[in-house]
Amino acid sequence: MRKNSTNAFEQPRLPWEKALRISDLARVPPSEREFFGDCVCGIVREFWQLDRLPAKPGPALIKAAKAIQMLHEAQFEFGEADRALLSRILETKPVEFDEQFERLPQTTARLYSIFNSTMGTSKRPDRGGPPRTPGRKKGSVSVHNRALQKLVRDLSLAALAAGGNFTINKNFKTGSLIEALDALRDYLPAGVVPNELPGTIQKFATDFNQSR
Repeated sequence: MRKNSTNAFEQPRLPWEKALRISDLARVPPSEREFFGDCVCGIVREFWQLDRLPAKPGPALIKAAKAIQMLHEAQFEFGEADRALLSRILETKPVEFDEQFERLPQTTARLYSIFNSTMGTSKRPDRGGPPRTPGRKKGSVSVHNRALQKLVRDLSLAALAAGGNFTINKNFKTGSLIEALDALRDYLPAGVVPNELPGTIQKFATDFNQSR
């Protein structure tokens, strides 16, 4: 039986085979499976770190985290003209710039994971029972749902960086995203992935796609 504890010695380790299985669910190309698997393992570790995080980040750290997030997301929106311009600029630079630019999606994905940890103290799940609903504004996201929203976003960003994507069917609550969340449940702090997944998962996935 698993133990959802904040004790580092009781933290479940995500098996590498499970991470690769989630790579397949995300339809990641074979050449990027290991990179995506590393991302998934990193996401799991981050949630456990957030579960134990005692302090809130300062303004400069929050600013850096937001800047990394913007860079990580914006690079996937480059059009043909943008890429042509960057190509011409790279022609004027040393050859190693080309290699560094090719690694940019993976580099920013890792930096995003690191810096985004500083934003997580308000998104980690409560350690108690279900979130309280009285007094919550209509349309707001519960503490538990914020953690789940972050998880969906992190997995989706990692899949995008690796050239894959998840699927979801809102009507039947099926799809590779649902399967991935079910597979990760036992390896995350209690409450991050509820036993009964809420309908808001579809909204989280839609919000991510629209933000691109």
